[in-house]
Amino acid sequence: MTDEEKKKKTKSMFDRLKELSPFKPSVSETEDEEVQSTEQKVDRQGNVIIVKKKKKK
Repeated sequence: MTDEEKKKKTKSMFDRLKELSPFKPSVSETEDEEVQSTEQKVDRQGNVIIVKKKKKK
């Protein structure tokens, strides 16, 4: 297996994970201390919107 094939395979695995769990916060979101909580809303078109609530300083 070439490096290109390996990259494609891992990329597709990540894409599949994203499709399976679109609601998991990314690492940057969980590590960001300013973001207290995330909330999910669905707009009229059925799109999921992630709302970040920031801590008050």
